[in-house]
Amino acid sequence: MGQHEVSEGWIGKVKQTKDKESTNYFMWLKIDVQKQRRATGTDDPDKAAEVLAEWRAQAKVGFRKDARLRYEEIRDDYLKSGGKVQESVLRDLDV
Repeated sequence: MGQHEVSEGWIGKVKQTKDKESTNYFMWLKIDVQKQRRATGTDDPDKAAEVLAEWRAQAKVGFRKDARLRYEEIRDDYLKSGGKVQESVLRDLDV
């Protein structure tokens, strides 16, 4: 798997509860045109920016926090491999 198209991303504050005044920062990235959101786990804006930069670097090379492979990725890589694929196999993969 090659490089992925990754946006610069952005950080936003989200209040945790109405009772508490603490905030937590969330970060958003567009990875291969899919918008994704993660919690930074911090209420410090500088630390949140560092976490976003680390996530962006990992996303560009295809690193995933969740190491499980998705079926769609395996299928797409197989189809991109350039080998001739039988029509019945393609039909099964699409199902």
